[in-house]
Formats: sequence, C-alpha cells, structure tokens
Amino acid sequence: MRGLGLAFITIAPACACSCLPSYHEPPACAIFHKTPVIFRGKIIEQFGGHFNNALSRVQVVEAFKGLPPDVREVIVLGSIGAGYDWIFYLDKSQSTLDAYRKWLKSQSTTDLNPWPKLGKEHVYSLGFCCAHTTSIANEEDLKYLRARAQDKVPINGWVQGVVVQNWFPALNGAAAVFGAGVRVGVRNGSRHWESVTRGDGNFRIENLPEGEYDTWVSKAGFSGVTFAPKVSVPACGCGVLDATLETNSSISGMVLDARGRPAPDAEVEVAAVLPGGAVKWTGPWGRSDSHGRFSLAKLPVARIVVGSNIGGVPTRKLPYDPVHSPGTSTPANARMFYLRTEEHADNVILRLPPLYPFGELLVDVVWPDGKPAVGGARARVWWNGHEVDEEGAGWGTNRISLFVPLGKNYQITADWTYFENPATHYVAPGEPTSVLFAKSGQQATARLKEISPHRPR
Repeated sequence: MRGLGLAFITIAPACACSCLPSYHEPPACAIFHKTPVIFRGKIIEQFGGHFNNALSRVQVVEAFKGLPPDVREVIVLGSIGAGYDWIFYLDKSQSTLDAYRKWLKSQSTTDLNPWPKLGKEHVYSLGFCCAHTTSIANEEDLKYLRARAQDKVPINGWVQGVVVQNWFPALNGAAAVFGAGVRVGVRNGSRHWESVTRGDGNFRIENLPEGEYDTWVSKAGFSGVTFAPKVSVPACGCGVLDATLETNSSISGMVLDARGRPAPDAEVEVAAVLPGGAVKWTGPWGRSDSHGRFSLAKLPVARIVVGSNIGGVPTRKLPYDPVHSPGTSTPANARMFYLRTEEHADNVILRLPPLYPFGELLVDVVWPDGKPAVGGARARVWWNGHEVDEEGAGWGTNRISLFVPLGKNYQITADWTYFENPATHYVAPGEPTSVLFAKSGQQATARLKEISPHRPR
C-alpha cells in the first residue's frame, strides 16, 4: 500500500441504483446530487463484526465525485443498514489506518461471511443515509455517472415511476393502474407536464427543467390520490414518483371448517390471478370474527381469488393446505372475482380443508466434530422449499423443539449466532438433513458448516 494515495472514510455503506422506478432506493442521478463521494471500487480486504464494525479496503476502479485525484484505495468503515446520518473525512496517514485496523481486529472476528464478497465491484455513494449496502450498478447507472462526472450531460431531466392500487406491489401488472393521468408542475404556475400510465402502471415525463414539482395522479372510478409527493428533478437526471390510488370495493362472507361449522379467527386473504393461471398474494388480508364472518376492503381491480394459506404450506399458524373459495386447493377451480372500485361481493363461502396432525420434532445442532453447538443454535425445517417452523435453542443446550405436520419428508438446516459485545459471531448451515417425520418426539441431528473459534468451551 506504500506509495498509494489513500482515503480513510468512516461512513455508511453505499447505495446506488438505476433511474428505473423503485419503491426502496433513490436513483443514481438523485444520489449524485445528495452525496459528496461516489466511486466504483473492488473490495480487496475485508474483516469485521457481523453487520457492525465492518471494515473494507477498496481499490478505486473509477471515480465519479469527491475523491482527490491521487487516491487509489479507500478504507470504508460503518454499520450495515444504519438509519442515521454519517460523517466522513479523508486521512492519508498510514499510522492512523494501521491503528484503526489493529483496534478493529481486536474487537471483531474474521470467521464471518461479511457482505459484500471480496473481489466484487460495487458503486459506493458515501455520506448519504440509506438503508442498503453497496450496490452493483447497471450500465444505465454507469453511463449517467460517467457523463455527469465529465459534465457531458443535457440540461433537462425527467420524471418516471409507477402507479399501483392501495400500495399493492405491481405483481406482473396485477395491481397496476392502467390509464391513470399523471401531472407534474409548479403550483399556481403556468406550466405543467402530463403523461398516462401504461398497462404495467409505469409512466415517464420527459424534458423537465431542473427543480421541484408538485404532482397529481388520478383516474376515474378511484377515490383520489393516496400518495403523490413532491418530486425533485436534477439537471440531466430523473426524479422517481411512485403513487397509489385507492379502491372502495369489498368482499364479505363466512369461513367454515372442514365439517361445515363456522371457523373463528381464521386467516383470509386475497390473491391476484396472473397470466397463465398462477396466483400471487396481493393483499388485503384479515381474520374471521368469533362467528366465522369476514370482510376485506380495498381490493385491487383485477382478477382475484379469496382463500387462506395461499401459496404456503401447513404450519403451526396455518395447519392446513392452501385453499381457495369456495373450498378447493386448485386455483383453476376457485371462484374468480373482478370487482370495480365501488363494487361489493357478499355471502362468499370459504371452507377450510382438514387440519394436519402435528408432532414435536427434536433437533440436536452439532459442530462438524460432533460436539453440541450450545450458546446460539437455531434450526429450521423446510418442505417443498417453504419454511415450516423455526426455533432457537435455550442457553446451555443444543436441542431445539420444532412443531410440524406428521408424515412428510423434511429438510432441516441449522446455524449458530453468538453475541459477544461488540462483535457477533455467525456460523452458516452445513448440508441439510433429510428426515421422514413419522411420530412425535422423533429426533434428528443437524450439523453446522464449520467450527467457530468463539464457541463456548
């Protein structure tokens, strides 16, 4: 490292993303205007605690903003996903770096699986509070960042986003709003720009001067705009506007058990029917009352089914197979609904299937050498790729009690987490253990991937 320019940064892990619509992350162009340091780099050394005190030595591959020309390596320190503002500073002192590395090594461990992986290239945007770690930028990100860094950018920007119903995610367009009018402009101003959403709910408004805009979203039949915030458009960049329109439709009816009796406190949910006939949960969901009656409001304008445990597996919370109204396990045989925004469907019947018999499955978590993994063992049991149950062991024991349906073939995995202030030590699962669960009280063993040097003696 001698002879290299070095930046030492104590800061949040980076976040960067495309200018495509996103519910959770700002676009790269917005990040550029809000963060003091942006660069693309490759992690060449990393150690630290699990999700805290993580330190990475990053080789600068491409600088976009804020790094001095002679800086070739950056030391990034910070907790992953922290929700507060971070400070940063530059320090070329080798002694400062060595001292901090020595302190960090004394406080944490290297037997973890730190994120992101060594050798990966990521875009870091440092000095901005965000809920995500570094991101691998796509070509749209990089094209924009390179042009912006060289001041080779147009003057105007654009706004794009998606309009959905009741904040349901746009699952293959199932809850998207087609034909909604989107308008941006300056309130009491003379200019405004408009667009209409496509079939997937997305829209784009081009050629907007830099500035902050009020937004309006509407469509006939919907009850107005639930959420349409101000949007900021940077020069040459995009502002993201995700909005939602509410519906006033509802479905009500009765939940019955397998014998035809009212089923109190039963979970009821709605799923959209996707192209090809598959179903996907969209919400809303609720529970039947003490008399088995249920009512669900604010339904998406889409082909939907009503059911319980849709797409799931039997668990202690929902101890039966997926079911769709009136009482079928097959979505193709279910009753389909398509309700306008003000429509209501009453007297809907949902008959639950028989309950599975459950039993206690006892899992002993061990290290690869066969010794009991006490102090932080956890086991999960899986069926057909779905988690059926999860529990942790009590302190001082490696035995875990799981409650699962009898008569099925399961996969069991286990991990181990040990908290030792300020570090957290984690060991990943080994190969899954297969077991045919035949009777309550049956025992099984799950092995961890490796032995932690910090396991209790």
